[in-house]
Amino acid sequence: MSAGLLIEETPLSVRIARVEDDEVTALRHWFPGRADPMLGALYRAKVTDVDKRLGAVYLDLGGTKGFLRRSGPLPVVGRTLIVEVKREPIGTKGADVSDKPVLRGAMASWRIGDEEERAGPLGEDTFPPEFKAKLTPEGPIGLIDPFAPLSRLMLGLLTSEISFIEVTRADTKSRLAAGMPSDFPIDVGPARGIAEWLDAAEEEALARSHDLPGGGRLTIEETEALFAVDLDLGSQGGQSKKGAGTKLLGEALSTLGRIGGVMGLGGQVIIDVPRGAIAAPKIVRDQITRALKPLGRVSVPAVTPEGLCTIIAPRPRPSLREILTEPGTDTFPGRRFCADVIAAKAFRAAERALEENRTGQVTLFVTQRAIALLDEAGSPMHDLTARFGPRLRVEALGDGDPHGDFHVKA
Repeated sequence: MSAGLLIEETPLSVRIARVEDDEVTALRHWFPGRADPMLGALYRAKVTDVDKRLGAVYLDLGGTKGFLRRSGPLPVVGRTLIVEVKREPIGTKGADVSDKPVLRGAMASWRIGDEEERAGPLGEDTFPPEFKAKLTPEGPIGLIDPFAPLSRLMLGLLTSEISFIEVTRADTKSRLAAGMPSDFPIDVGPARGIAEWLDAAEEEALARSHDLPGGGRLTIEETEALFAVDLDLGSQGGQSKKGAGTKLLGEALSTLGRIGGVMGLGGQVIIDVPRGAIAAPKIVRDQITRALKPLGRVSVPAVTPEGLCTIIAPRPRPSLREILTEPGTDTFPGRRFCADVIAAKAFRAAERALEENRTGQVTLFVTQRAIALLDEAGSPMHDLTARFGPRLRVEALGDGDPHGDFHVKA
């Protein structure tokens, strides 16, 4: 298997895709204006409340909340702990954390308190002393992670199978290289090409319906409580109905596993499978377990003869839909892109237009709720002005503009 990471960094966002055999299998995003704890990050936290009934304590992570389940004696209110984020905040629930934190890097892994370090996914090494120096319970509460958000995001996708990393900026390469083996290939690739990979993966993962081999269709509905998946398997000529159904079900589940890994499918998942594809519940259960490996270790508590399958999958972070979109308004119901997502998209579009048109004026029209992120003092647009000269103007769009959230005029 050929696997690598594509990393796009701008002043307004970081996007990372894991690519395996020319297919995107995972996406990660970070926006600098958001303060939610990241998976794997380390915090110095203070106990604010104890719930003996749940066997858990509530924590202040320094401006955000954490929840720690623990067997045995519970820490008292006021105690300070070093914790690792095991599940990011989702909806109204705060982050789940562990008080057995592990500092995980590309070349080493260290359970805090142990004497020795262990090998990381790309080899065996040791952490610099300054990485460990502040990982003590003493001190102000808050983030104490030695890794910057870019590296933390990348480390969540890094495994021993990764053989290359391609980035859009030279300074991104230099910062990542400091924590990687000296001979590991990190290359600066074409920004537009990397962006196209990321854009296509986002579009596919946010789509409600997906075509399947044999003329079938995969439909995924995301709700607050669960993911509902409907499989229309189409037809397969030259096979028995049951044989065709079994084959098409395997192909459909493989597609669901790949797309689910990108979109952040997890928690409770209900799949409606045509009855003709249920050769035997155990066979279907095994098919699901194999196909959904990209989601992590899944359990399949129920497969009915009628075709309803219940799956419980890990959900360590919000879905892509939750990260990139927010509820709409009474005037424009449904979901809409978050303001910082629009600003990041608009920045990339303006940068591309300035690169393609090296002499002319470029006007970026942006929806009113995102324009403040682009046009304030010290904003990223000043970076574009420094690079390309005073050729960029930013103007506001009215709500409901037919051009959408933004467009560029060159």
